[in-house]
Amino acid sequence: MAIIESRRLADKVLDVTVFILATASLTYYSSRYFTTSALVVAGVWVVVALLLFILIRRFTEVGFYGEPVPAPNLTSDPSAHRNNVLARNVTWTGLLVAVLAYLYIENRLPNLSPSQWALTILVLVAIGSVLAFRLAKSQVEVAADYKTFHWFAWLIAAGMSLVASATLRPQSDDTNYVNISTWIAERGTISIRDTVYSDQVFDTKPLGSSWESMWGVFAHITNMSAPTLLYVIAVPILTAISIFALDRGMRSMHVRHTNFALIVVSLFLILDGENIFSFGVFHGPRIWQGKSFFVSAMIPLLIGAGIVWARSGRRNDLIRFLLIAIGATGLTTTATMLVPMFTLVVAGVVGYQRGIKDAGWTSLAMLAPLYVGLAFRGTRTADSNAMGHLAPDTLAFAQPANILSGLDELPDPNEFVRLMAEPPFHAALFALVMCWGWLGSESRTARRVIAGVSLLWAIVYVPPVLAVIEEITGVAQISWRFWWLLPIPMLLGAAASACASGLIRITSINRHKNLTLGLATALLLTLIVIPGK
Repeated sequence: MAIIESRRLADKVLDVTVFILATASLTYYSSRYFTTSALVVAGVWVVVALLLFILIRRFTEVGFYGEPVPAPNLTSDPSAHRNNVLARNVTWTGLLVAVLAYLYIENRLPNLSPSQWALTILVLVAIGSVLAFRLAKSQVEVAADYKTFHWFAWLIAAGMSLVASATLRPQSDDTNYVNISTWIAERGTISIRDTVYSDQVFDTKPLGSSWESMWGVFAHITNMSAPTLLYVIAVPILTAISIFALDRGMRSMHVRHTNFALIVVSLFLILDGENIFSFGVFHGPRIWQGKSFFVSAMIPLLIGAGIVWARSGRRNDLIRFLLIAIGATGLTTTATMLVPMFTLVVAGVVGYQRGIKDAGWTSLAMLAPLYVGLAFRGTRTADSNAMGHLAPDTLAFAQPANILSGLDELPDPNEFVRLMAEPPFHAALFALVMCWGWLGSESRTARRVIAGVSLLWAIVYVPPVLAVIEEITGVAQISWRFWWLLPIPMLLGAAASACASGLIRITSINRHKNLTLGLATALLLTLIVIPGK
């Protein structure tokens, strides 16, 4: 019972978090068209929460709240004395692509221009993704080893929360985002004009995310300082929630050794800050920002929920997936880019495994981000009523000639591939865990989802495709965030688990398990620590 309850408590925390975020999104997008009063918005928030609670009670089965991830049905046999050709091949493939990634970032690959090499890498990723989808195996009769300390996620969460609270990582975004929350907390009004450079003198585009405004509403009704709420109170709480999300996401992928995986992932997130686009930069001290919480917590939750729904076909799992999509949409306008893409991948896997009807239900997760993308992000001018632009922005999709005529030049894929991958050991780590993490995800559904997001990442960064996306959505300044399609922290944890379980092996029969474990783990830690220094 203790084994179940320790995980179940963390899952309850996550379910409550998702519920709050979903109600905040629905409240913000519905109330902004008839009120700007923080008190009225708070009242609407309560009503929306009650209605959503009633709907969840009506349509979910017993046990929805805090429902744990089902026990693993493994797809890999890590036994050292048994032949495992797939594990051997994936081990060597990971090492090979890691070396190629290192040489690519170091500009030591001859004959092709950087852009040509970038495009070649994208093609190779696409080919590898197709093979990975096809190689996803059925379950095998091997019991999972979960004889570990099951409250360990809470210890990691507490430690990471302490580190986040004691770390200062100032960034220019602080001024803009805290300003919005502070304005609402002090004035009791959701501003519709500029509050950064003037006292509502200048026009500004309507805010597409609910995150900053709803923090301000909460600070106002509790009579708290918004900076205190965000910097002091929110940071440790959100950091702990992100660790629970990673833990649940990896359990959904059927990562065998989640505790060891959490240690390695936490080390990565603490040290991953060599460039300003690194995953670790958005964790901990900056996690109070909507985009940071999105990449740190909501992406693992969304992927994990999608995997569980595709595997089980249960109504509870579908509803959880839809709620996470709604909650994620309100965090950042980046969600309008990524949530539909994650949904597309999950719907494809669901359709492949369970049929077109369930795939159709899955696609409902696209509605909230598509609405926000059309109604807010598509707004071309300052306007308090973004819905005025919904119809023309929607009709633009039916006029491909106008879209193509606006393309001046194609973006250089080399820029986007290198942006997140630098420095060289960083690139090697990413390449390695994309292979080893796939192997350590011991669920065929998880392996198919990983293959799907990798393939979609490769497609998005093909120059003509990226150019069309940027023209339609206007995300050219942040299109590097399509990198977040690759759940690198989760894949790193899965890779660490693959090392611990004996799946990483030089030969198909792992005759030197302890030596292989030591070398593989040392390689992972080296690729984490050296860029971190």
